[in-house]
Amino acid sequence: MTEQKPPKRVRRTQAERTAAMRLRLADAVLETLCAVGYDRLSTGLVAAQARVSRGALSHHFPSKADMLVGGFDHLLKQWEAGRLAFVGKYATPIPLADYLRHLWYDVFSKPTYVAAIELMMAARSDAVLQDRLRGVLAEWVKKRDALWAHVIGYDDVGSLGAEIGRENFLHLNLSVLRGMAIHASFNLDDTVNDRLLEAWIRLAAASLEVKHGQKAKASVAPRGAREQLKATPKAPIAPVPIGKGGTVRRRTRGARIQN
Repeated sequence: MTEQKPPKRVRRTQAERTAAMRLRLADAVLETLCAVGYDRLSTGLVAAQARVSRGALSHHFPSKADMLVGGFDHLLKQWEAGRLAFVGKYATPIPLADYLRHLWYDVFSKPTYVAAIELMMAARSDAVLQDRLRGVLAEWVKKRDALWAHVIGYDDVGSLGAEIGRENFLHLNLSVLRGMAIHASFNLDDTVNDRLLEAWIRLAAASLEVKHGQKAKASVAPRGAREQLKATPKAPIAPVPIGKGGTVRRRTRGARIQN
Protein backbone atom coordinates (compact mmCIF):
# COMPACT_ATOMS: atom_id res chain seq x y z
CA MET A 1 0.00 0.00 0.00
CA THR A 2 1.41 3.33 -1.05
CA GLU A 3 1.75 5.75 1.80
CA GLN A 4 0.02 9.03 1.05
CA LYS A 5 2.08 12.09 1.69
CA PRO A 6 0.41 14.95 3.50
CA PRO A 7 -0.44 17.88 1.23
CA LYS A 8 2.19 20.54 1.08
CA ARG A 9 1.44 23.53 3.21
CA VAL A 10 0.82 26.57 1.06
CA ARG A 11 3.13 29.33 2.12
CA ARG A 12 1.36 32.65 2.54
CA THR A 13 2.74 35.77 0.96
CA GLN A 14 4.03 38.64 3.07
CA ALA A 15 0.95 40.67 2.13
CA GLU A 16 -1.35 37.86 3.29
CA ARG A 17 0.50 37.51 6.59
CA THR A 18 0.33 41.26 7.14
CA ALA A 19 -3.40 41.35 6.42
CA ALA A 20 -4.04 38.41 8.75
CA MET A 21 -2.10 40.06 11.57
CA ARG A 22 -3.96 43.35 11.16
CA LEU A 23 -7.28 41.51 11.38
CA ARG A 24 -6.08 39.68 14.49
CA LEU A 25 -5.06 42.95 16.10
CA ALA A 26 -8.30 44.68 15.09
CA ASP A 27 -10.28 41.85 16.68
CA ALA A 28 -8.21 42.24 19.83
CA VAL A 29 -8.96 45.97 19.92
CA LEU A 30 -12.71 45.30 19.80
CA GLU A 31 -12.53 42.50 22.37
CA THR A 32 -10.53 44.66 24.77
CA LEU A 33 -12.81 47.65 24.27
CA CYS A 34 -15.83 45.47 25.07
CA ALA A 35 -14.09 44.02 28.12
CA VAL A 36 -12.70 47.09 29.86
CA GLY A 37 -14.14 50.15 28.12
CA TYR A 38 -12.45 53.11 26.50
CA ASP A 39 -11.03 54.65 29.68
CA ARG A 40 -9.03 51.56 30.63
CA LEU A 41 -8.07 50.43 27.15
CA SER A 42 -4.32 50.47 26.50
CA THR A 43 -1.89 49.20 23.91
CA GLY A 44 -0.54 46.77 26.50
CA LEU A 45 -3.94 45.17 27.07
CA VAL A 46 -4.60 44.92 23.33
CA ALA A 47 -1.20 43.31 22.71
CA ALA A 48 -1.87 40.82 25.51
CA GLN A 49 -5.31 39.99 24.11
CA ALA A 50 -3.82 39.39 20.65
CA ARG A 51 -0.90 37.47 22.19
CA VAL A 52 1.69 39.57 20.44
CA SER A 53 4.40 41.90 21.65
CA ARG A 54 3.84 45.62 21.93
CA GLY A 55 6.43 46.00 19.21
CA ALA A 56 4.36 43.87 16.84
CA LEU A 57 1.29 45.95 17.66
CA SER A 58 3.08 49.26 17.10
CA HIS A 59 4.50 47.97 13.81
CA HIS A 60 0.97 47.69 12.41
CA PHE A 61 -0.64 50.49 14.44
CA PRO A 62 2.02 53.07 15.39
CA SER A 63 -0.28 55.07 17.70
CA LYS A 64 -3.25 54.41 19.94
CA ALA A 65 -5.42 56.40 17.54
CA ASP A 66 -4.26 54.19 14.64
CA MET A 67 -5.19 51.15 16.70
CA LEU A 68 -8.67 52.44 17.58
CA VAL A 69 -9.43 53.54 14.02
CA GLY A 70 -8.25 50.15 12.73
CA GLY A 71 -10.59 48.33 15.11
CA PHE A 72 -13.50 50.63 14.26
CA ASP A 73 -12.96 50.21 10.51
CA HIS A 74 -12.81 46.43 10.96
CA LEU A 75 -16.14 46.48 12.81
CA LEU A 76 -17.83 48.52 10.09
CA LYS A 77 -16.60 46.07 7.47
CA GLN A 78 -18.09 43.23 9.52
CA TRP A 79 -21.42 45.04 9.57
CA GLU A 80 -21.27 45.57 5.82
CA ALA A 81 -20.44 41.93 5.11
CA GLY A 82 -23.19 40.69 7.41
CA ARG A 83 -25.77 42.98 5.88
CA LEU A 84 -24.86 42.04 2.32
CA ALA A 85 -25.05 38.34 3.23
CA PHE A 86 -28.50 38.88 4.74
CA VAL A 87 -29.74 40.89 1.75
CA GLY A 88 -28.48 38.19 -0.61
CA LYS A 89 -31.09 35.78 0.76
CA TYR A 90 -34.01 37.94 -0.36
CA ALA A 91 -35.60 39.41 -3.42
CA THR A 92 -36.17 43.14 -2.99
CA PRO A 93 -37.95 44.79 -1.33
CA ILE A 94 -37.14 42.97 1.90
CA PRO A 95 -39.95 42.84 4.47
CA LEU A 96 -39.35 45.64 6.97
CA ALA A 97 -39.88 43.30 9.92
CA ASP A 98 -37.19 40.90 8.73
CA TYR A 99 -34.70 43.69 8.10
CA LEU A 100 -35.22 45.29 11.51
CA ARG A 101 -34.82 41.93 13.25
CA HIS A 102 -31.58 41.41 11.37
CA LEU A 103 -30.30 44.83 12.37
CA TRP A 104 -31.14 44.26 16.01
CA TYR A 105 -29.90 40.72 16.52
CA ASP A 106 -26.85 40.91 14.25
CA VAL A 107 -25.63 44.44 15.00
CA PHE A 108 -27.29 46.53 17.69
CA SER A 109 -27.66 43.85 20.38
CA LYS A 110 -23.98 42.86 20.21
CA PRO A 111 -21.43 44.11 22.79
CA THR A 112 -19.35 45.54 19.95
CA TYR A 113 -22.09 48.02 19.07
CA VAL A 114 -22.16 49.65 22.50
CA ALA A 115 -18.35 49.61 22.51
CA ALA A 116 -18.37 51.50 19.20
CA ILE A 117 -20.78 54.08 20.64
CA GLU A 118 -18.54 54.49 23.67
CA LEU A 119 -15.54 55.03 21.40
CA MET A 120 -17.35 57.69 19.36
CA MET A 121 -18.54 59.50 22.48
CA ALA A 122 -15.05 59.45 24.02
CA ALA A 123 -13.62 60.91 20.81
CA ARG A 124 -15.53 64.15 21.43
CA SER A 125 -12.57 65.36 23.48
CA ASP A 126 -9.95 64.17 20.98
CA ALA A 127 -10.15 66.20 17.78
CA VAL A 128 -7.69 64.02 15.85
CA LEU A 129 -9.43 60.75 16.75
CA GLN A 130 -12.83 62.29 16.11
CA ASP A 131 -11.81 63.43 12.62
CA ARG A 132 -10.45 60.02 11.71
CA LEU A 133 -13.47 58.14 13.05
CA ARG A 134 -15.78 60.47 11.15
CA GLY A 135 -13.87 59.79 7.96
CA VAL A 136 -14.26 56.03 8.35
CA LEU A 137 -17.89 56.35 9.43
CA ALA A 138 -18.79 58.59 6.48
CA GLU A 139 -17.93 55.84 4.02
CA TRP A 140 -20.04 53.33 5.93
CA VAL A 141 -23.02 55.71 6.19
CA LYS A 142 -23.12 56.09 2.40
CA LYS A 143 -23.24 52.32 1.98
CA ARG A 144 -25.77 51.85 4.80
CA ASP A 145 -28.17 54.47 3.44
CA ALA A 146 -27.88 53.23 -0.15
CA LEU A 147 -28.60 49.70 1.02
CA TRP A 148 -31.66 50.84 2.96
CA ALA A 149 -33.04 52.63 -0.10
CA HIS A 150 -32.34 49.59 -2.28
CA VAL A 151 -33.72 46.81 -0.15
CA ILE A 152 -36.65 48.40 1.66
CA GLY A 153 -38.23 50.03 -1.35
CA TYR A 154 -40.61 52.46 0.34
CA ASP A 155 -41.74 55.63 -1.40
CA ASP A 156 -40.87 58.99 0.09
CA VAL A 157 -44.51 59.94 -0.43
CA GLY A 158 -46.59 57.26 1.23
CA SER A 159 -48.63 57.28 4.39
CA LEU A 160 -45.54 58.87 5.98
CA GLY A 161 -45.92 61.97 3.85
CA ALA A 162 -43.22 63.90 2.06
CA GLU A 163 -42.33 65.80 5.24
CA ILE A 164 -41.01 62.60 6.83
CA GLY A 165 -39.79 60.62 3.84
CA ARG A 166 -37.60 57.58 3.52
CA GLU A 167 -34.39 59.09 4.90
CA ASN A 168 -35.98 60.36 8.09
CA PHE A 169 -37.80 57.06 8.49
CA LEU A 170 -34.43 55.29 8.33
CA HIS A 171 -32.98 57.50 11.07
CA LEU A 172 -36.05 57.03 13.27
CA ASN A 173 -35.56 53.27 13.07
CA LEU A 174 -31.84 53.53 13.80
CA SER A 175 -32.50 55.84 16.75
CA VAL A 176 -34.92 53.38 18.31
CA LEU A 177 -32.50 50.46 17.92
CA ARG A 178 -29.60 52.57 19.18
CA GLY A 179 -31.53 53.60 22.28
CA MET A 180 -32.50 50.00 23.00
CA ALA A 181 -28.86 48.94 22.74
CA ILE A 182 -27.57 51.63 25.09
CA HIS A 183 -30.26 51.00 27.69
CA ALA A 184 -30.00 47.19 27.54
CA SER A 185 -27.72 46.83 30.57
CA PHE A 186 -30.31 48.62 32.74
CA ASN A 187 -33.24 46.40 31.72
CA LEU A 188 -34.75 44.15 34.38
CA ASP A 189 -34.44 41.07 32.19
CA ASP A 190 -33.17 39.98 28.78
CA THR A 191 -36.64 39.79 27.22
CA VAL A 192 -37.40 43.52 27.44
CA ASN A 193 -35.74 44.44 24.15
CA ASP A 194 -37.27 41.46 22.36
CA ARG A 195 -40.71 42.82 23.26
CA LEU A 196 -39.77 46.39 22.38
CA LEU A 197 -38.44 45.28 18.99
CA GLU A 198 -41.68 43.52 18.06
CA ALA A 199 -43.73 46.49 19.29
CA TRP A 200 -41.65 48.92 17.23
CA ILE A 201 -41.93 46.72 14.13
CA ARG A 202 -45.72 46.92 14.37
CA LEU A 203 -45.67 50.68 14.85
CA ALA A 204 -43.19 51.25 12.03
CA ALA A 205 -44.95 49.00 9.55
CA ALA A 206 -48.31 50.62 10.32
CA SER A 207 -46.85 54.04 9.48
CA LEU A 208 -46.13 53.55 5.81
CA GLU A 209 -47.13 52.05 2.52
CA VAL A 210 -45.07 50.14 0.02
CA LYS A 211 -44.68 51.32 -3.55
CA HIS A 212 -47.50 49.16 -4.82
CA GLY A 213 -49.98 50.82 -2.50
CA GLN A 214 -50.31 47.92 -0.07
CA LYS A 215 -49.92 48.34 3.64
CA ALA A 216 -46.58 47.14 4.93
CA LYS A 217 -47.30 44.11 7.07
CA ALA A 218 -45.86 43.91 10.55
CA SER A 219 -45.49 40.17 10.39
CA VAL A 220 -44.87 38.40 13.63
CA ALA A 221 -41.84 36.21 13.20
CA PRO A 222 -42.47 32.56 14.05
CA ARG A 223 -41.05 31.76 17.45
CA GLY A 224 -38.50 29.42 15.87
CA ALA A 225 -37.28 32.13 13.50
CA ARG A 226 -36.89 34.67 16.30
CA GLU A 227 -35.03 32.17 18.43
CA GLN A 228 -32.73 31.35 15.50
CA LEU A 229 -31.85 35.03 15.08
CA LYS A 230 -31.27 35.44 18.81
CA ALA A 231 -29.17 32.29 18.88
CA THR A 232 -26.69 33.63 16.34
CA PRO A 233 -23.37 33.00 18.08
CA LYS A 234 -21.99 36.12 19.66
CA ALA A 235 -18.23 36.31 19.70
CA PRO A 236 -17.23 35.53 23.28
CA ILE A 237 -15.37 38.32 24.97
CA ALA A 238 -12.43 36.64 26.62
CA PRO A 239 -11.05 38.05 29.88
CA VAL A 240 -8.16 40.37 29.13
CA PRO A 241 -4.98 39.36 30.95
CA ILE A 242 -3.32 42.10 32.96
CA GLY A 243 -0.55 40.16 34.62
CA LYS A 244 -0.10 37.72 37.44
CA GLY A 245 -2.71 39.40 39.58
CA GLY A 246 -5.67 38.16 37.55
CA THR A 247 -7.85 39.31 34.70
CA VAL A 248 -10.11 42.20 33.89
CA ARG A 249 -13.55 40.88 33.03
CA ARG A 250 -16.13 42.42 30.83
CA ARG A 251 -18.23 45.11 32.48
CA THR A 252 -21.83 44.07 33.08
CA ARG A 253 -23.28 47.52 33.71
CA GLY A 254 -23.51 50.42 31.35
CA ALA A 255 -22.94 53.26 33.81
CA ARG A 256 -20.12 54.65 31.65
CA ILE A 257 -22.16 54.74 28.48
CA GLN A 258 -23.14 58.32 27.70
CA ASN A 259 -26.08 58.89 25.41
